[in-house]
Amino acid sequence: MLGVDEMRTEYEPPLCWIHPTVDRSPAAQVRVPEGVWGDLSGKLLGLSYGTGEVYLLLEDEVDGVHQGGFVPLPIETPTGTMRGRFHPDGSLYLSGLFGWSSDKTEPGGFYRVRKTDSPLPYPLQVRALTDGLLITFNQQVTTPLESLAASFQLEGWNYRWSSNYGSPKLDLDQGDEGTTDLAIDSATLSADGHQVRLMIPTMKPAMQMHLNWGLQFEESGPAESFVHFTVHKLAELREGQ
Repeated sequence: MLGVDEMRTEYEPPLCWIHPTVDRSPAAQVRVPEGVWGDLSGKLLGLSYGTGEVYLLLEDEVDGVHQGGFVPLPIETPTGTMRGRFHPDGSLYLSGLFGWSSDKTEPGGFYRVRKTDSPLPYPLQVRALTDGLLITFNQQVTTPLESLAASFQLEGWNYRWSSNYGSPKLDLDQGDEGTTDLAIDSATLSADGHQVRLMIPTMKPAMQMHLNWGLQFEESGPAESFVHFTVHKLAELREGQ
């Protein structure tokens, strides 16, 4: 334990920071059982008291350093969502309440979520590289190559570690208040259309990154969303990745 006069100088970094404009009060996590919910099988879901939403948590590891982010899913309850459990039939049961400081103010509820056959495109993995991002989607991307780079917008920022409640956004270069736009020079698509490689010469670690995207997909047509993620360490792109 720390003594009375000792100040902590380091902390264990989280998988992902989440800015309060995206979710000001995350709750519990629940892992999708193997063999259910298609390509979400085995994935980790996050529940939100602040927004009543359920999102997909993206997990990555670079040289033993764990990092990741989250992708919104179209699951939302009228009360703050607190806990979730999967039934053996594959249904997700959610329970929630409202006490204070939530967007969803129904006093409480118990909900059942079942997978449907409606196509829904989303990233399954985002890997931060020394020169950009490698994003794997669950559906085939059909956006024309000449429009691919412009289909993404990326910004990043850090936070100030202090005794204050919260922190302003701090740019990645000088640490001044604000954010840093990271220009995407070019983009390529894998042969199967599921992986997008973004070339970002100024890519760097960041406590917070936010990637907006709007793409065309073979199965579901046009769609847009975002990835909210943290980059503790950059990976080298190896053969076969």
